[in-house]
Parts: sequence; C-alpha cells; structure tokens
Amino acid sequence: MKKQIVPVDLVTGDLTTLIILRSSGIFYTAQCGGIGCTHPSAEGFAIAVGEFAQDFDDCSFGCHYISDADNGEARQLLGEAFDKYCLEKCDGWRWNIRFDFDRVAEVQEGWLPVIVNGVIDEFYDFAFQNAKGFIHNGNCD
Repeated sequence: MKKQIVPVDLVTGDLTTLIILRSSGIFYTAQCGGIGCTHPSAEGFAIAVGEFAQDFDDCSFGCHYISDADNGEARQLLGEAFDKYCLEKCDGWRWNIRFDFDRVAEVQEGWLPVIVNGVIDEFYDFAFQNAKGFIHNGNCD
C-alpha cells in the first residue's frame, strides 16, 4: 500500500491540529521550522483543537534553528514553557495536553510533541490515556 501523506491544513484549516500517533496508514504533514520550512510528518489521525496554542510563541525560543543539535537547552526551555501553558489552558477540560519531555529532541517551531489524556468525545467513547502526539499551531514563516 502506498503511503498516504495529507497536509494538516486540508483537514483542520487554520485551526490548531492535534495529531494522535496511531497506525492508520495516513501521515499528516505541516510546514514547520520557521523560515527553515521543514515538513515533518506523523502517522495517526488529526483533530482540530480550535485556537489552542496559537497564542503560544514557540518561535521566540529559536524559530528555525531550535531543532539544531546544539540547541537542546532552548528545546528544554520551550518544553517547560509549553507544559505550563498546557496546564493553564486545559484546566477544567475533560481532557488535557502536556508536553512530552521524552521526545524533546523532536521539537520544531510549529511541531510540539505532546501526551494526551482524557475524554475527547463522550458520545463516541473517544478517550485517551497517555497517547503520544504532536501539536501543530502554525508556522511563523
């Protein structure tokens, strides 16, 4: 079977995208990395999460060069700031998003590794426990 690659903006438009990593045969990609214009991809399924994290300025932590090997400290600082942001923004939600510090090396501007817990949709029993994923909150370029 041919690998299917879908740009997240075809699925979620200008909204923030949460990609939950699962074996699906579909790989979602997005323009990330600031002016580096990288196109990382992840297999799973994409969910629009409104304007979540669109006011989080990940570009200020290093824009296109944050993913460089020698910028581990900047990635760690971004992770700490994003985790704090998630704690505040998800307070009171049926589900929560946290930064995934085990995958801090995968950080790019606009591509943040996360862990998701909770109920997304009660009607369909759509819930997660420690699900790995990515948040794509746009690209500053």
